[in-house]
Amino acid sequence: MSHPDSRPTHLASDADLRQHIERLSLRLTQIEKLYRSLFEDADTPIIITDHVGAILDVNPRAAQFIGATKDSLLGKNLTSDALPPTLHGLAPILPAAHYTPVLRRPLEMSAAGKEISLDLRVRHVDYAGNPAIQWVIHDQTDQRALDRARDDQLYMIVHDLRNPLSNVVSSLELLRESIRNPNMTPAPLALVNIALRSSRRISLLVESLLDMTKMEAGQFTLATTTARLDTLIERAIDFVRPAADRKHIPLTVDVDPSLPPVLIDVNMIERVLVNLLDNACKFALPGQAVHVSARRVDQEVHVAVRDEGPGIAPEDRLKLFQKFGRGSSALGQTTGTGLGLAFCKMAVVAHGGQIRVESEPGKGSTFTFTLPVE
Repeated sequence: MSHPDSRPTHLASDADLRQHIERLSLRLTQIEKLYRSLFEDADTPIIITDHVGAILDVNPRAAQFIGATKDSLLGKNLTSDALPPTLHGLAPILPAAHYTPVLRRPLEMSAAGKEISLDLRVRHVDYAGNPAIQWVIHDQTDQRALDRARDDQLYMIVHDLRNPLSNVVSSLELLRESIRNPNMTPAPLALVNIALRSSRRISLLVESLLDMTKMEAGQFTLATTTARLDTLIERAIDFVRPAADRKHIPLTVDVDPSLPPVLIDVNMIERVLVNLLDNACKFALPGQAVHVSARRVDQEVHVAVRDEGPGIAPEDRLKLFQKFGRGSSALGQTTGTGLGLAFCKMAVVAHGGQIRVESEPGKGSTFTFTLPVE
């Protein structure tokens, strides 16, 4: 004999089950909508294919990256030659993607004459109830270029430090020998001067690197004092004169005698002058002069460093003052680390001034920076 309450209990269980199924169905619909929203709005290119490479879906970012409309891509196979060049690199990976649930590969390719670096992440997914492959494409082109630039910069920094450091070591070794043998040449004072100049060049680069890091982090405070620019210019000239003399480069100075004093961080502005003069001497040919001038223009002082060298290629002028932007001269010479000019811009801007370059291939370059009158 059945229990009198068995029927109502059974009906209640069926009702609960239906409600549970409805809740699950609603939840599933919400999840699908969320996935579709994330898929459509993602900043990263995403492609969905079946396991033989037929394209089932692409998000808007992928269509933009590929350079084609979504409708023109759907149904096409990754192995098709008719696909845009940006997809040609995926076909060789398809067999591994078919058998490997999760896969990550770097991919270097060329499209539209541009080298592209991709970080490709592939995984098996369910798409509309069927097994599929999701291709997530991370464009690493800019990051790889930045990494290469940093590696180049590091090499150039080490190179720029190694030469003066070698001079310091050699001078000290010779100085030690001169103490043991007073009759040897060169004289001890000359060796000390070489070591001092080289040490100061090392200090110049290291201080600039440290100050740039602080300025970028907003942690740098100017140690300002009233100073005369004609004195700073003479000190900067004295610093680069040995290098200029070795290349027979005349250094000329034209400073307005009525130039007013300026409120500056003396150490920083002196390094700006040294960097600009050093660059000018580096690219001037033997016998070509480097000129320094300073004038007051309204409420600013304009300081210009002009050389008679090969000039700067037009496409390089905008990136000269970037921290990792290395340009080249009109004759194809590299411009060193580029950190000197990046420091110059940061230092001048920190003082409320501006810096610019004017150049014409074959006719030299002029770097001009401004400082507010006190």
